[in-house]
Amino acid sequence: MYLPIKDYRAYSIGNNIHEEMNTGVAEVSEFVFVYTNKKTGEDREFNISEYEEYGDATKWEYKDRVKTVISAGVDATISDFLLEADYSNISADELENEVMDSLVMWDFESYYENKIAQKSIYGIDTISDYEYVPFLYDTASYGLDTIFYERLNSFTGLMDPLSPYKVDVTEYILRLENVLLVTIRSFESMNENAIEDLKEVYADAIENNIPFYILSPATDEAILDFREKFDFNVPFLSMDGTEIKIIIRSNPGLVLLQNATVIDKWPSRSIPSFEYIQTNYLK
Repeated sequence: MYLPIKDYRAYSIGNNIHEEMNTGVAEVSEFVFVYTNKKTGEDREFNISEYEEYGDATKWEYKDRVKTVISAGVDATISDFLLEADYSNISADELENEVMDSLVMWDFESYYENKIAQKSIYGIDTISDYEYVPFLYDTASYGLDTIFYERLNSFTGLMDPLSPYKVDVTEYILRLENVLLVTIRSFESMNENAIEDLKEVYADAIENNIPFYILSPATDEAILDFREKFDFNVPFLSMDGTEIKIIIRSNPGLVLLQNATVIDKWPSRSIPSFEYIQTNYLK
């Protein structure tokens, strides 16, 4: 119902998520390769730098690699803070942000391509711009009276409609001066009474240009049902449900971040008004 008096987790108030993601220590180890002498059958260990010798395939055959840990590594206190957004749901205003734009373009061409819509006697179809060959699709080159293909328009679309482009927006969110994040790890078990309070906070936040997102592991279909049920057309970011529970135990919960630092959290039974947040916390 409420949050614990003392939060011992990595997302406690005052902690900086960026810093907590970089508390890990890399493991220090070394390797040796074990090769078998093809002539004698004897095994011998080689350092990586001895390639000129063990790289002679006429003399040596690879058998194994032996790892020796010099000092054990330590995992970062936060290792699974990953936020993703469906590219089609990113607003035009967000795309104008230099950080967001660079994140989007980083992998854009791996998912999207130029396409051509064309009409034929079989209906309307689309092909990749790379597949378009004028003498095959432009009937004018044949000098025929019957039009088999008619080029309609060009557009940019997903290479595979079943594989939407999920943009890693983690860095974008952590760089925001102020951002309000609602955590919903499960629609089935959430306190629905808090939704109206969150809707009011969202409306005022948008009016005052304060970014507001819901973090959830829910499917696109479940998110659509949520929006329709509560008339709450709020942007969602995809996140692992277990990590959401680590951030805040309440379902839903509200978190205020400023430049990646956790400024405060509120459980579903104590959602403050935006006016209270603005007066006491916003820069």
